[in-house]
Amino acid sequence: MLRLGAVAAAALVLVAVAGSGADRSEKPERPEFSVFDPPETVPGNPAVIAVHGGSWQHGDGGKMRRVGKEIAAAGFVVFHVKYTYATETRAGYPRQVRDIQRAIRYIRENADEYGIDPRRIGAIGSSSGAHLVGLLATQGRGSLEEGGRVRAAVTWSAPFDLRRLRKHNFAPGITKFLGCYPNWCRRKAGRGSPVTHVSPDDPPMLIAHGRGEIFPTAQARRMARKLRAAGVPRRLRLLGGGRHGMNYADVMTEEAIAYFREQLAD
Repeated sequence: MLRLGAVAAAALVLVAVAGSGADRSEKPERPEFSVFDPPETVPGNPAVIAVHGGSWQHGDGGKMRRVGKEIAAAGFVVFHVKYTYATETRAGYPRQVRDIQRAIRYIRENADEYGIDPRRIGAIGSSSGAHLVGLLATQGRGSLEEGGRVRAAVTWSAPFDLRRLRKHNFAPGITKFLGCYPNWCRRKAGRGSPVTHVSPDDPPMLIAHGRGEIFPTAQARRMARKLRAAGVPRRLRLLGGGRHGMNYADVMTEEAIAYFREQLAD
């Protein structure tokens, strides 16, 4: 049953909770996300931020929510975070990654309410959502246990260097994300690419990529090389066939769970 908290003049942003069967409500000025609880909710659970793809401009996140529920069933509190979609007149960068960082800060500030350990937060994303997780992992500085940072990142089919995709099929989506044609704004395309932000204080990353998928494997390989050069733990998984992102969730979800267990251990 859906239950609402106190209603102010504005409509509430609903935050649905799966797993426990409860529902939580947040005020409009707060981030919007769905929460999937583990079967046993005890204080201090590790948390995972889930970010769906959709060319930065659409997507209902249904497949990512299913993955989120699987991760929650393994003992994590999962937050499926929504972000502002890019349009012809509204660029996704840097707004989208800031939306996610804002949500993480809010979740940390309210860790007791959600039963999580604010020091143990990871993130997973697919396709353009994986790109945003890549930015989330590499753009911040300082402790991985504070602010909008995460302690581990898992990316499925991320485009890590937008400068090298200006003639790609995803170029229209990249153009909306940046708010300009990539070949006309190469500096902004660089700033919007995780590969340009790698530094030694970045979190460990599990990079999964299909060998024959829509984004060249060079994107994943280059990111892995950058992380290695910076001394950041990384794991590169190149999968056979042409499956992209959520299409290999059946293969990679268990591995992602194992990775989070390893990296978010108390």
